[in-house]
Amino acid sequence: MAYGLAIALALALALLAAWPDAALAVADVWSDSKPHAAFRAAQVVSIEGVWERGHVGGSVGVEVAPVPGGTLVVVAGLDGFLDTNQAFVASVHEVAWRQAFSSWGQDLTVQVGKSAHALGRGRIDALLSSGSPPGYPSLAYTVAGNRYRYDKVIGDLATEDQRYKRVVLHRLDYALLPNLSVGIAEVSVRSAPHPGDLFYDLVPALPLYLVKYLPGGKSIQDNQLIQLDAELRLDDAVVYGEAIFNEFPAVPGVETNPPLYGLLVGVEYGPWLAEYSRLTNYAYSNRDRGTVYDYDGRPLGHRMGADGDAFEVRWHHELSPAWRMYAGGFLWRKGEGEVGDWYSSSKERKENAFLSGVVETTRGVSFGLARAADRYELRGDVRAGLVDNDGHVEGDRGYWFEAKVGVSYWF
Repeated sequence: MAYGLAIALALALALLAAWPDAALAVADVWSDSKPHAAFRAAQVVSIEGVWERGHVGGSVGVEVAPVPGGTLVVVAGLDGFLDTNQAFVASVHEVAWRQAFSSWGQDLTVQVGKSAHALGRGRIDALLSSGSPPGYPSLAYTVAGNRYRYDKVIGDLATEDQRYKRVVLHRLDYALLPNLSVGIAEVSVRSAPHPGDLFYDLVPALPLYLVKYLPGGKSIQDNQLIQLDAELRLDDAVVYGEAIFNEFPAVPGVETNPPLYGLLVGVEYGPWLAEYSRLTNYAYSNRDRGTVYDYDGRPLGHRMGADGDAFEVRWHHELSPAWRMYAGGFLWRKGEGEVGDWYSSSKERKENAFLSGVVETTRGVSFGLARAADRYELRGDVRAGLVDNDGHVEGDRGYWFEAKVGVSYWF
């Protein structure tokens, strides 16, 4: 009930914030038989398929704009795991309503429903929020101006095994200079309510870390992460980076707190893109297993979850005005640590430091091809590689591959 009221309140505030211009624009639209140019939006049907080692999945999505500034997104999928002989499972990956407003030089977007949210600067991977489907029930809003963008997501991560689990994440991106943007973000995952949680969830820009110091708040019931990021644009290159911290000071060699962090750096130079990311063990975890930054066991941040690093290089090329492609190579290393792990002692933590146990190493190549036309887009991506110590078994060799295909049609 509280979250239903919260959603209604947020939508009401959004309407009030954008009322002077948005209301007049909506009135103009409904007084005319043709769509208003400011609110004209394309309807899209998308079909996606994925085939990887041991897993096959697919989805069909529809995106329609039935009212001015409003968009309904529905994506249903089917997944099966071939190596376990489990039956294919159908589910709704996303169903959400998105409403856009514009007023006083600011753009406001409010979204409510089940969604996966992508936030961060990474081009290949992301530390803060990967946006990988399926989504989770959430209320999100974005406020953007000429030099800034602020995003906030309030999500319900409860499952059958855990009846209460909430996540709140927000990020501010600000253009400090014409060629330099900086960002700061926070994530808070809690396993129990605390006094004032509804206020903190909805109001923008309040530091989530202060919840630890509220009367009645118990820090053991939440997991707090902070991210700093930046992007510098030069004449011929773009340099970007992200750093996410679970504890402070989270740097190697400082023993007052465990070094629980993730790093991501990337460079774009002409047609070339290179990106490296690294996650220590327990990077998204917490002593309270109910506050791990995951949803039903799936990491919400970086796809590795914890205890690994990834390096990938891609070369992009435009074959023609309609065709584009990329080719590249990658190296992944993954220790035995998983996103929900935690340690019982300082000795165990040090023994299970970065790249713990038998390290699984994957070396491979990647290739992507896409064609864009007036009303449709075709795309395909393939990654394939050889795996050393497959399944974290010393000396075993195997393979890994992932193929994705998709088509979108605008009508």
